[in-house]
Amino acid sequence: MTMMKFLLAKVLLLTAGTTVLQSVEGAPLNDLIVELPGYGKTPTPQFSGYLNGIKGCDVTKNGPICKIHYWLALADDDTNEQPNDGEEEDTASTKSITAKPTVLWLNGGPGSSSLLGYVQEVGPLLMNASGSLMENPYAWTKAGVNLLAIEAPMGVGFSYCSAQEQGQPCTNSDTSTAQVSRAALVDFFQHKFPELAAGPFYIAGESYAGVYIPTLTKELLTDPIAKDVVPLKGIMVGDPCTDNAAQRDSMDPLWYANKYGLMDSEIYDTLMSDDCDYDHREIMLLKQLRMKNTTTTTTTVTTPTTMSSKSHRAVGKKWSNHVTASELNQELRAIDDLTERRMLAEQLYHDRVLGHNDPTGTETSNTNIRRPRTTRRTNQVDQCTLALRKFLLSSSDALSQGWDDLYIDDYSLFAPITNKEDEQMAAYFNTPAVRKALHVEETPIETWPSPDVGFQYYKEYNACNWQATIKYPTTSMVDIYQEIIPQLERTWIYNGDTDPCVSYEGTREAVKQILLDEIDGGSYRPWFYNQTATSLEVLAEKAIKFGPNLVAQSLESAQFGGEVVDYEQGLKFVTFHGSGHMVPQFRPQSALHFLNKFVHGNTVDKNNEQGAVDYLLSPLLPPNATLVQMSDDEFDTYMDAWTESAMFVPYVLPVNN
Repeated sequence: MTMMKFLLAKVLLLTAGTTVLQSVEGAPLNDLIVELPGYGKTPTPQFSGYLNGIKGCDVTKNGPICKIHYWLALADDDTNEQPNDGEEEDTASTKSITAKPTVLWLNGGPGSSSLLGYVQEVGPLLMNASGSLMENPYAWTKAGVNLLAIEAPMGVGFSYCSAQEQGQPCTNSDTSTAQVSRAALVDFFQHKFPELAAGPFYIAGESYAGVYIPTLTKELLTDPIAKDVVPLKGIMVGDPCTDNAAQRDSMDPLWYANKYGLMDSEIYDTLMSDDCDYDHREIMLLKQLRMKNTTTTTTTVTTPTTMSSKSHRAVGKKWSNHVTASELNQELRAIDDLTERRMLAEQLYHDRVLGHNDPTGTETSNTNIRRPRTTRRTNQVDQCTLALRKFLLSSSDALSQGWDDLYIDDYSLFAPITNKEDEQMAAYFNTPAVRKALHVEETPIETWPSPDVGFQYYKEYNACNWQATIKYPTTSMVDIYQEIIPQLERTWIYNGDTDPCVSYEGTREAVKQILLDEIDGGSYRPWFYNQTATSLEVLAEKAIKFGPNLVAQSLESAQFGGEVVDYEQGLKFVTFHGSGHMVPQFRPQSALHFLNKFVHGNTVDKNNEQGAVDYLLSPLLPPNATLVQMSDDEFDTYMDAWTESAMFVPYVLPVNN
């Protein structure tokens, strides 16, 4: 099939009565999305097709075909509007679009399709409440960036490998995922859209993309071809898997439930006492193995993982049962038969966690299983059992994602409980018309987002990885950040402050362990954004979980966005107030503000230099010595002035901007 790769692609779209001309030399016309079912012509030119990952692929395991699906939307910006199609205007348009930044979006999992974030969070089109598409008023393309998503690794979404054509799953690891994605991005900038390499390139994502992004960044910065081809400048990493030790306690459901009032404090104290020997990893593991819908989809065992779930609730966040399998004992790992494994798990649950004999009265010959506690401790055991069961009853089964009757969303403490959007999205992308529009009919996989033949993934680093054996046991993303941050312009790590899945406390601690000094005045401080009115039409049409804080009125003053800490070498730690795990979904307005600041910064007068740019979310504080030396009156006056300045230009632009 001839791709016409190097023809001049002049794409005319008629949107809302406005002619938008955008030109990209080298754009593959066969990848142009002409129309999308349920919507029509896209708001800006969009392309979808395949990138070749063969130069990073293990062909001995996956075969000679390693394809990564991509979806690109060009920037939505007023500078792209042209009064006519004259040569001068056409040249200006070409320079405009190709000089714009390109941002890659990644979801995590491992096994979660990035189209979930693209169509539920950041992309120009969103799944609406009826299961069709609507325009996203807070799309990241509105920040003047070209927005790219890839479905990685192979075997996720529409991405595929040769092995799947023989009914076998693609085999992936942290290392191979970074290598294949690197090869795909080289193909993107070298062959598909070479002109976009004239602008800066950034990578953003969330969750297990906390592993994908740093490892991919290292690949791009060290591979000799990628270094020359891919113009990487910075990364934004949200609610990320970063470091086991730093994040372990904050992922404890008992700790989180107590923090947010989901259990009685006396129950917490009982379970944390020496008498009860509480171990959240063991409890969560055994609970998971006892669930009636237990499958082999967990990514936390040392053997290869076969993924077959239908949504990112089950695939992308399977590890977020607070990743409790580090103490999975050798007996369970060695048992292939699932029924036999469940039976042993039941015994372990009663014996180790509840301190009871097997309720069936069946004795086991395994000497490694802890014996029931002595009679003189019966009362203590009863109290521990009572406390555990009350905890489970009051905390949605310890913030479970696998329980059929869960009533607290493990992605966002305040989100409503519904799978409707995920189910509608799966139905939409599994229709032949959508596959044809996206040019992905060649994939051998019949089910999206997870392949019917399964999905194999090996976690290798000490980040959201609780296996008994880890390939790189002393290496977490903290170590990789220490390598890559000095080579980037900006590294912003952010977290929703009501995320039960990856709590901000653990991420904050992990960032501190990167061991970069705070810049002078860059310590913990608030940042703000404008919360503007959302139309009644959008509020009525949007999916339930998108923008739960959106309102029909503009607020008269800037609103609290979260907290920020600035470190040396362009590193930031940022929280998003009121957001759960998927920040752009739960706080779309403040997320768009954040992106604008990351990409474009603030135009300021600095050192008598007009038009200089800084990348602060809010003004720096005075040195510690100055704060201490102020009188109370001076401090009150200063705090008023600082807060007002943080809510004003250049940190927060007027509403009409």
